[in-house]
Amino acid sequence: SWMLSLNALERHVLAFQGGEDNDTESGLPHLAHAAWHCMSLMEWGRTHPELDDRSKPCISAPKPQDAAAR
Repeated sequence: SWMLSLNALERHVLAFQGGEDNDTESGLPHLAHAAWHCMSLMEWGRTHPELDDRSKPCISAPKPQDAAAR
């Protein structure tokens, strides 16, 4: 599940933002966990797009070339 990884990424970033450097469970840096989740999500986007369980936007954002044409 992409969302499990996204939620864990958010938890680690928020813990770091709150002043906690290391995860109490693993003893590893929160930023290392966050980096792992970022890299994993990038890889899954390439190798397993069918497993993407994020919410889908109702309205798509304009493409960069569309915004430049205005």
